[in-house]
Amino acid sequence: MPVRIKKLKRKYYLFHQKNQWDSEFTDYDVANSGNHTNVVEAVAKACKKYDIGLGIYYALWDRKENGNDYSNGDRHPHRYKKDDLLDQAYNQYMIGQLNEIIDITEKHTRLAEFWLDAGWVKENYRWPVKEIYQTIKSREPECQVGINWSIGLPENPDCNDVSPQDQKEGYPIRYFPSDFRLGDPLLPSENDPKIFTHDGKEYYMPWESTVCISQRWFFNTTDTIYKPLHELVDIYHMATLQDNILILNAPPNREGKLREKDGILLKELGKQLGINL
Repeated sequence: MPVRIKKLKRKYYLFHQKNQWDSEFTDYDVANSGNHTNVVEAVAKACKKYDIGLGIYYALWDRKENGNDYSNGDRHPHRYKKDDLLDQAYNQYMIGQLNEIIDITEKHTRLAEFWLDAGWVKENYRWPVKEIYQTIKSREPECQVGINWSIGLPENPDCNDVSPQDQKEGYPIRYFPSDFRLGDPLLPSENDPKIFTHDGKEYYMPWESTVCISQRWFFNTTDTIYKPLHELVDIYHMATLQDNILILNAPPNREGKLREKDGILLKELGKQLGINL
């Protein structure tokens, strides 16, 4: 995957991973699978070799390790029952894993971004957001950190699914501190606000859009319907118009390579926009 990205001259690669290294905190990892490759390290090495920045996706929600029962059965969105002891144990597990990831990547390249997901399964105060942020920033000061569905409502700062179209300047930051806003897979509003608040102070937070080039986030042999070129052009302009960011998802196949159609479409998009993708 990173090899193909170099050919397309991408700025950085956001690696969507889950336990794809040998972790001392869980046996649910590659070391106990049929393929023992430390994928995190392999990607970090490739990014260094081909001079590509590296971003990491990490899900805060871990169904196997968290331990709490759901308070709403198996209905979506899932919500974990409150249990202070289980929360404390899981939070330390999570901080340990974040440090493990940085232990691996810092030997080879700098991290551009941590994209954190699935905070909605618990109330926001149950996540150690400050410790997560400090853990990353203390070791990767330039790394940008964002948590999906970042903004709440004035009357409910922990409200989930506040879309960018509904966000207004001064709305509360749901997960503080954070460097940028997320709301997968939505695009920013036409007049995208940038100033949001926490404890009476204002913070500048751009929007990052995450969009699939086809229909699925992950490789699937039935995923054969792609967004047309003109739609990708419109998405690019809308996503980046106001100093915002676009992450375009192109899932690698089982060999870790881009599908041929992905490469062709990305090159066509670059030509259409007059930029190097």
